[in-house]
Amino acid sequence: MSFKNIVLIDFESVQPEALPGLDLPNWHLMLFVGANQLKVPLALAMAMQRMSDRAQYVQISGQGPNALDFHIAFYLGQLAAASPDAVFHVVSKDKGFDPLIQHLQSRQIAVVRSPSLPNRTTCDATCRTSADTEHQSSARCAGECSRGSARVTI
Repeated sequence: MSFKNIVLIDFESVQPEALPGLDLPNWHLMLFVGANQLKVPLALAMAMQRMSDRAQYVQISGQGPNALDFHIAFYLGQLAAASPDAVFHVVSKDKGFDPLIQHLQSRQIAVVRSPSLPNRTTCDATCRTSADTEHQSSARCAGECSRGSARVTI
């Protein structure tokens, strides 16, 4: 069983040079860039191109304190409503996302914030912090976490 992983990157906070291990069929990526951010590293742009329609840039049009963060929060809510079984990874050093993430977890939405790109550790953290008490014994956990037999390691 394969579940969708959706990665939302706060490029103002975290600037990955590439996307190691994320070019997998069930991984989707959104790179959020500020209105004045006009450049991304070539290796990152090429990795996003290889992901085709599973990767997209979201450049915000306005400026202001936390403007990009509000865009990420909006898209996270919209995506969680459309894909409630997905696993969401917010890549940001901004701890201001944590109260929102805790709230979403209390609503049984699998989401975690990490200051770096997702890997086995952040997927396991999603499992451990899930508010769904039955999560660890579920098919979802078996498909996504290292405790499960079908876990894909990146």
